Amino acid sequence: MSDEVLRDFLSAHSLAHLAPALLDEELTVRLLRTMSNDFPGLRRVHASPPVYLVKGFLPAAECAALTRTGVPLLLRSRTDGGVSAGRTSDSIFLTSGCADACAPSLLARNLQTTLPVTAERLDTGLPRSRMEEPQLARYGAGQRDGEAGHAAGPGLRLATVLVYLTSLASGGETDFPRLGLRVRPRRGCALVFFPASEDWLDGLPCPDSLHAALPVPSGEGEKWICTVWEGWDEQAHNHPVFRYLKLNCARSELPRQR
Repeated sequence: MSDEVLRDFLSAHSLAHLAPALLDEELTVRLLRTMSNDFPGLRRVHASPPVYLVKGFLPAAECAALTRTGVPLLLRSRTDGGVSAGRTSDSIFLTSGCADACAPSLLARNLQTTLPVTAERLDTGLPRSRMEEPQLARYGAGQRDGEAGHAAGPGLRLATVLVYLTSLASGGETDFPRLGLRVRPRRGCALVFFPASEDWLDGLPCPDSLHAALPVPSGEGEKWICTVWEGWDEQAHNHPVFRYLKLNCARSELPRQR
């Protein structure tokens, strides 16, 4: 990419005033870290890395529809193609048609309004990242998922929206051990966090996003969740703007700005 083309791009998107060493930070913040503050029920529960909770993300009827859809479809959850003693839940990825039919607001309204991760929504001109199909998961008594991170490079997930479809009075929390944060399941609430590092151009995960699903206590019923991930897109990573930033922006040259 020529300097002239880059300047035109930056000028068109009000970034021309920034020093090159800060451009990657600004783009990252715009693409991944900026939540729609006027979205009803949105609350930040951790600042850095940012973790958000959205109350009333899905109505009770849609939560029930998703659980009914999943009951006959669930299989033992797998990790890297095999079962694991540390992951004992049951889960299934929903096809787009199935998900649209049983939870239209989850896919068509709330996700796109809450998470401005997609490039089109921000009007940056950059390619859209890949939104994965929703995954339903069920946890019975004693079932859990051990601490989970995310793969680097093409397997990296940039953003996670985890919707609780049932409530638990105790146990079954989503635990972020490095943040000292535990979130209890509340039906209809969504947990939003970002598995990618802030400098996601390097394709590395954020170690502080490590999280686990704690066991469901006996007598508490079942925990159900629906999770959607914004996945790594090699096309976006190879976009000329990102290549330029990665090759030419030295973060150490200027102080960080927030």
